[in-house]
Amino acid sequence: MEIIQNRSDRFLRLRDVIETTTLCRSSIYNLIKAGEFPSNYAIMGQRKAWLESEVQAWVLAESVLLIRGVQIRGHCQSIAGSRWLL
Repeated sequence: MEIIQNRSDRFLRLRDVIETTTLCRSSIYNLIKAGEFPSNYAIMGQRKAWLESEVQAWVLAESVLLIRGVQIRGHCQSIAGSRWLL
């Protein structure tokens, strides 16, 4: 899948990615390691950030899978403010 980035794309910090995806920190890094989540970019030394367009594309793809009944086990998700495992 080719992602077309627009000029308004911005970098997201980890806390923004957690809020956008509702995944916990460890799940994000486990998915990156498994090649199932967009990698982060090194910006300004050791700071890491994600492109908003890549994270949004991942959220959209995961939403389609959830609608089709495919679940990813072991990932923290937030429902009504509480965290639980699928």
